Amino acid sequence: MYQRFKSSLTKIIDAFLVIDLLLMVFFVFLGIIMRYVLKKPLVWGEEVALLGQIWLTLISVGVLCCKVDHMVVDYISSHLSLKKKLILDIVNHSLITIFFVVLTYSGTVVVDMTKKSITPGLGISVSYMYLPTVIGGALAIFFSVDLLVSACKELRSLKSLETPREAN
Repeated sequence: MYQRFKSSLTKIIDAFLVIDLLLMVFFVFLGIIMRYVLKKPLVWGEEVALLGQIWLTLISVGVLCCKVDHMVVDYISSHLSLKKKLILDIVNHSLITIFFVVLTYSGTVVVDMTKKSITPGLGISVSYMYLPTVIGGALAIFFSVDLLVSACKELRSLKSLETPREAN
C-alpha cells in the first residue's frame, strides 16, 4: 500500500510539473505576442512565468530525491564494498534529510513573513513565491527518509546474511 501511495504521489507531482511547464511556455509566448505583435504588453506575464519557474524548480527537487536523479559523484562509492557503500548511502541520505528539514523550516518562516506583501503585477501574496520551498522540501524529506529506511533495511539484511566469524 505504501509503494502504491508513493507511486501515485510521484505521478501526481510529475503531472503537476508538466502542466506547470506548459503553462509557463504558454504565458511567455503570450507575453511575447502581446508585447511585440499587438504592442500591448501584459503587466502580469513576467510574474506568472517567474512563479511557474520557481514552482517547477523547487517541486522538482522532491521528485529528483525520489528517483535519485540528482547529480551524484560516485567515484568513491564505486570503489567500495556493498556494505561500505550502504553505510555511505545512509550517511548521505541522513545529511540530505537534515538539509531539507532546515530548508523547509526556513521556508515556513519566510512564507509567514511575506504573507502580507503583495506582488505588483498579479496582486497576490508574495508568500506564493516561497511556498514551493516548503512543499518541495517536505517532499524531499519524505523521499530522503524513504531512501534512508531502505538503505538501513538493506544493510540489516546484508549483515544477517554474513556468517559469524569464528574466534581464533
